[in-house]
Amino acid sequence: MTGENMKKTIIIMFLAVFMTLSVISCGNQNDEQSDNTVIYSDDYQLSDRQKNLLEVMDMPTEFSELDKAQKHTIQRIEQMLCYLEKKYKKTFIYYAYDDPKYDASERLWAYAEDESRSNIVTVRVDKNGSFLDDYAGIGVVAYAEKKVNNYVMKYFDSNQFFHSFIGTNGTPHKEGIKKVKNDDFKWEVGTQGLMVINASICTPDEFLEFAKDFRNQLREWHMCCGMRFILVDNINDIYDIFDIPDDAPYKNLQSPWIHRVTDEMIADIDIVIYKEPERDFINDCYNDIKYMLDDNDQLIGKKH
Repeated sequence: MTGENMKKTIIIMFLAVFMTLSVISCGNQNDEQSDNTVIYSDDYQLSDRQKNLLEVMDMPTEFSELDKAQKHTIQRIEQMLCYLEKKYKKTFIYYAYDDPKYDASERLWAYAEDESRSNIVTVRVDKNGSFLDDYAGIGVVAYAEKKVNNYVMKYFDSNQFFHSFIGTNGTPHKEGIKKVKNDDFKWEVGTQGLMVINASICTPDEFLEFAKDFRNQLREWHMCCGMRFILVDNINDIYDIFDIPDDAPYKNLQSPWIHRVTDEMIADIDIVIYKEPERDFINDCYNDIKYMLDDNDQLIGKKH
């Protein structure tokens, strides 16, 4: 398997097997590798976790038999997992990896062994080559999801909707959930996500009015937010609609799946909320109308 195929396969394959295979394996087996550099010499010693991953991917478990791209990928995965484990003193399970050779940025996704598999943490690389993560923001996501779900259920008096936040933004990750007190996100913690609503509980016009009311609720919570709302004909099985495998450990809905429901959509609305209300906007994507505040603080729609 080539390095490119390894990368593509690693991204799409769900490795539940690592729930049993994963162990903290961050001992310094390679003394010369004192930082996040990559070693290509054949005397590099693979950890048990690296060998397990290679075996699952049906690849050689001898370092000398890997090509250059494979050597790079397997080391970077281990470095990022070790970064998380040393920082948080717990085992993390590998989920996926984006190689910078094939993507604009290098990223690794993982989840803590003692937490839900939906609590995905992302590791990125800053301009100095150091690792950064958003693990502290997971508590914010869970709290915000609960608040929003309760609000939407009460608004429609129905559970015919699906909602998922897919991350945090605008938050100092070292603070995380500590920044949220008494339902006040203090304009310091932001979220981004997706909501899908069944057309059986509202019309497209009612859908737009809901979006406006939801915008007002977010402002009461002082929550910066970017949210996509989709109205669909049938939401009996949201995972079928989005073509997500039942055993997928990470069911937060991201763009590759979102685009697959185009034929099911009745309405598609984007909401973006800022601390400064004049910057807020609601995009009615189907009718190509953008709503923003006028001088009287009223949401006025204009064609793009």
